[in-house]
Amino acid sequence: ETEVNKAKRILEELEKAAKEGKGAAQLDGRMIDAASARMAENIMNINNSYNINLRDRNLQSEAKLQTGIQQKLISIFLRDYLNKIGCSKKFIN
Repeated sequence: ETEVNKAKRILEELEKAAKEGKGAAQLDGRMIDAASARMAENIMNINNSYNINLRDRNLQSEAKLQTGIQQKLISIFLRDYLNKIGCSKKFIN
């Protein structure tokens, strides 16, 4: 079980306990309380920050890829157009 999954389970169990008016709960035979909740919240915050950074990097990579593809398509279109109208190949990279 990953730390993130365990943190989720801790927070879920403590939420259930709070709805029942309890300040603590048990998870896998161990007592969990406010201190457990703070640790679980820290793990979730770190995980969320990591996922945001990863998503940002993926979006940046995707944008670079799309820009590269667009540039290539423009280059191909321009080459084909210049060939069609009979322009010299010296203008084409």
